[in-house]
Amino acid sequence: MGYTISAIGRRVGKSRPYVFHWMRLLKLHPKVRAAVRQRTLTPGYGNTLLRLETKMQLLLAEQIQAEELTVKETRRCVRAVLGKELTWRLVPVRFSRDVYETLQKIASEGDVKRLIQQTIHDLRKS
Repeated sequence: MGYTISAIGRRVGKSRPYVFHWMRLLKLHPKVRAAVRQRTLTPGYGNTLLRLETKMQLLLAEQIQAEELTVKETRRCVRAVLGKELTWRLVPVRFSRDVYETLQKIASEGDVKRLIQQTIHDLRKS
């Protein structure tokens, strides 16, 4: 008889996302999964490594431990292995209240976020 993730969560007293997160880690190479279980690698590393084939997961896990890579560095390595470049980057921007209010007046319906996105889009075209 199969159980749903929600049913398993209720049975063990954990949330559905928690159970789903840990069940995903079952797809890791057995040695990598053991490292996560023994806490020599965090679940964050495990989730990052899930994008790779199992043999590559093991190789990169060994590199993580040998070079003491951060999760962020590990993500870069995984992207390099997959041949995928980062397509966007989140950049926090702060405006003084005066500048923000001025931008609100310029933006249609006062939507500053949309104004900035449109300006960036227009700059890329030129």
